[in-house]
Amino acid sequence: MKTKIIGILVITLLIATVIPAVGILNEKEPLFIGDNFKLGMYYQKDYTSANLEGSILWDNGMHYHGFFGSQWDPAYPLDVINADDFQFDEAKSITNVNWIGGYFNPCEDGDFDWNITFYTDGVEGNIPGEVFYKEIFPNSEVHETYIGFFEGPEDGLDSYIFSYWVDLAEPITFNSGQKYWISIQGLGAFPPQTHWALHIPSVNHNVFIQSNYFGWPDWTDILDTPLSFSYDACFQLVGDGDPVAADLEGKGGIVWENVCVGSIINDTIEISNIGDTGSMLEWKVQSVPEEWGINWSVRWYFNGLTAPFEGGFVGTTKSEVLLVEVQAPDEKNKEFTGEIVLVNSDNPDDTCTINLVCKTPKSRELNQFHLLIEKLCEQFPILRYLL
Repeated sequence: MKTKIIGILVITLLIATVIPAVGILNEKEPLFIGDNFKLGMYYQKDYTSANLEGSILWDNGMHYHGFFGSQWDPAYPLDVINADDFQFDEAKSITNVNWIGGYFNPCEDGDFDWNITFYTDGVEGNIPGEVFYKEIFPNSEVHETYIGFFEGPEDGLDSYIFSYWVDLAEPITFNSGQKYWISIQGLGAFPPQTHWALHIPSVNHNVFIQSNYFGWPDWTDILDTPLSFSYDACFQLVGDGDPVAADLEGKGGIVWENVCVGSIINDTIEISNIGDTGSMLEWKVQSVPEEWGINWSVRWYFNGLTAPFEGGFVGTTKSEVLLVEVQAPDEKNKEFTGEIVLVNSDNPDDTCTINLVCKTPKSRELNQFHLLIEKLCEQFPILRYLL
């Protein structure tokens, strides 16, 4: 009997041992959570934006790391749906919705209709509540652009990935200071399966999931599922008015003391988006010290994990931690200074500067312990990484 993969999450992290993907099941069998979940490796670095008419008034991020099944097929039955939150500082009217999604298991274009639903916040807060607005869009009214193909690590995980946008039948006005939720779900017969793209970390609250088939009859925080990670969905809300704009800010500098010459050294810094609420900041490295150090890297760092890429993104609600790493110079008895400059990918004039200092110890001032460490670093290069 062929395995049915109802929900998938695929993400690349440099230091990761077990992050389960939900849910690999046999046809018509109940949800099973165990050792059969495998981590698929994928990361889409290039920022992808759907076609749009109007200004982006809320940007939840279209920079996707993976995807999760979101489909309604009452005959199968398959009823998994995801929801994510947003909140405006002032009343806004929305005319269009953009998102990233597609088809998998098998990888083919299903030409499904799509259901977009908005919810108020739940009575207890931080959970989807009552339906605020719902509209079903026939496939003929959905603007679809093919943006990529993902070759999965096993059968059923290949995926076609699209950017989508739709015109709402009428503008929807959302009140200021009130949280809302949005769900986007494909409507059609399995197979194939539809998915909604996700990214990490979350902008506001984590994605919520609901599915009788999977054993979550009520809205369930994704942190309370086997995924147990803080994911957000890829969508943008579009309307009339000034588009939201990001603003990059960096905090702190780095001073490396008593560095073993030639060793790998690292430390963390923080950056923030202090721009408009609902804006998404895409950043990249503009420059590093060229006169000293080898193999500079500045990478996103989250919950003890680092991503194997430079650049990343951050929303307006929290700072983002970056890991700065370099191989120290081979010269003893010197102090090296320099700076790393980061830039907002959408605004070359929006930069932040991180000051750096690297000190290799003066030989005559080294005590016996420092001499021992230096010799061990020379004899056992692995210690350079550990130290």
